[in-house]
Amino acid sequence: MALTPGRYEGWADLADACHWSGQEAKALDACSRAIRLARSELQVNARNPTARARIAVCLARAGDAAGARGEIGQALALTQKDPRVLYDAAIVASLAKKKQESVDWVGRAVEAGCGIEQIRREPQFADLRNDPDFDRALRRKPSRKP
Repeated sequence: MALTPGRYEGWADLADACHWSGQEAKALDACSRAIRLARSELQVNARNPTARARIAVCLARAGDAAGARGEIGQALALTQKDPRVLYDAAIVASLAKKKQESVDWVGRAVEAGCGIEQIRREPQFADLRNDPDFDRALRRKPSRKP
């Protein structure tokens, strides 16, 4: 898979992959690039909730919990229906060790149409997999679109 150098999404995904493969220095570098590129995107469209949500995840991975909460709060203020933003809210909550909040966001992401298998395979949610609340969140029904 080729990485598009000017796109924050690929750098954020690379940061995740590096983190889960134990390459923390590379993960932090990729997070920094993703944040910088996403912030450039926000210069063009300040109302891009996906960019804000990805910044939030990268900030959380880099240990900036307050910055992550601020960015995810801004993303959620822009949309409560985007499955990716809700999924990222669950990740940010999980990284902050807010288990129930993470489970709640997972349920909302499922309702918004986020793929259940994607959630099941997310390494960040490994500690939730045996939680009955997590299982109930995954069984929530996607809402019907008008």
